[in-house]
Amino acid sequence: MISTVQDVTDLIQAHKAIAGPLGLVVAFFGSLLGTNLVVPAGSFLTAMGVLIGAGVIPWTILIWAACGASLGMTACFALGQHFGARVQQIPMVRNRPEFMQRAEAIFKKYGFLSILIGYFSGPLRAPIACIAAIAGMGRFKFELANISSAFIWSASALGVGAAPGAIIERDSIWLVIAPVLVPVVGLSAAAYYFRWKTRR
Repeated sequence: MISTVQDVTDLIQAHKAIAGPLGLVVAFFGSLLGTNLVVPAGSFLTAMGVLIGAGVIPWTILIWAACGASLGMTACFALGQHFGARVQQIPMVRNRPEFMQRAEAIFKKYGFLSILIGYFSGPLRAPIACIAAIAGMGRFKFELANISSAFIWSASALGVGAAPGAIIERDSIWLVIAPVLVPVVGLSAAAYYFRWKTRR
């Protein structure tokens, strides 16, 4: 068993150069409208964090992931700017102007916090960027919040995995199990908390 784990570790280390670009691609599609619903970017980064904590891959994946996520959100913001006028002409939106007024007030008052919360809300990550553009949030203000939030989110997701990864020996079977187990436990805890909050 130890030799099998060592083989897996050696294989990962031999290809660790692609960890960063892979993190960028996953984070990008995990933050892009449409693909964000099927690409579990947060779980992927948590799994990678386990390998970072164990010293198998470098921490520089943080920079790659943050860049990928912020680029995905920037693309969504551009979509919101481009199609914003058409969205506001949809009867459901046009007949309820208070919705857009409320959105504008929220992004004006809590711009940075809104984007940061969006990053940690999974499926809502990409729509938040679109809504920010439609609600008239300034490009500079958005990008400042976007880039900062991307680094905070990436560091948090990787950190959740790196903590248990730091106590795993390289020749331990847990080095193979933990990258799958830790994200599953994290998602289960988040789902349980969401259900608890909803019932309350």
